[in-house]
Amino acid sequence: MANTKLNSDLTHAIGAAVGKSAPPAGIVGLAALGAIDMTFVVGLATVGYIVLQASYLLWKWAKERRESKKFLASMGLPPERKE
Repeated sequence: MANTKLNSDLTHAIGAAVGKSAPPAGIVGLAALGAIDMTFVVGLATVGYIVLQASYLLWKWAKERRESKKFLASMGLPPERKE
């Protein structure tokens, strides 16, 4: 019975590893065939990363601002104003 559990876990781990490695392997394969240029892929990945990072920071800052306003309101203090 334990052997069946081990085989199931091993099969799941192998499937997850193959799934995670498929996109990079596909890109490398297309680059080797000359179908795409690797500099284009690296540039596209870099732009995508920058957009994701900027989106996350904007969301984080907005969340912190909302939490700050809620905290000040719970203490009975007026919201901060910069003049």
